[in-house]
Amino acid sequence: MTLSPLDHLLSTLPRATLAALAATRLQMLSDLYAVVAVPVADRGRLLAAVGQLSYLATIDDGVEFTLLAPESQVLQNLARLPDSHRVVHTYRFVRLQATLPWDTVGYGAAVFTALAAAGVSAGFFSGYTTDYLLISDANWPAAHTALDGLIMSATQLLSQDKGVP
Repeated sequence: MTLSPLDHLLSTLPRATLAALAATRLQMLSDLYAVVAVPVADRGRLLAAVGQLSYLATIDDGVEFTLLAPESQVLQNLARLPDSHRVVHTYRFVRLQATLPWDTVGYGAAVFTALAAAGVSAGFFSGYTTDYLLISDANWPAAHTALDGLIMSATQLLSQDKGVP
């Protein structure tokens, strides 16, 4: 019997990673989110335009500055954004509630393999103790099903005492 890419990956993960996956709880934040990007030279203009916007994340890679914020707040400030801005709308921010030591191997790979098998693209953000996914609202039902399946598969493998020590 040929294993799916996800089943193959899960069979090679350490038990600690399977335990983290099995313990994961999904929490979708209630707001819709937008992603706003500008060339890094316009970072200051973007931040001035959005003022006291309660953004969740920023990324400055030296070329592009990206801001993740509630969509309603971005829409209220759209006319004030620099001309160079690009925006994608209607995303869900999903918290992966699990205790993940920084040396956990394969957690993100398992999450993305499950999502890829469902045809879902996602952004991944890591906080110190919590990871997050940014998923299109239209793809959330498929993502939710895929992630629930991943959690159930990890739980089942643990109950069979599978996984690499």
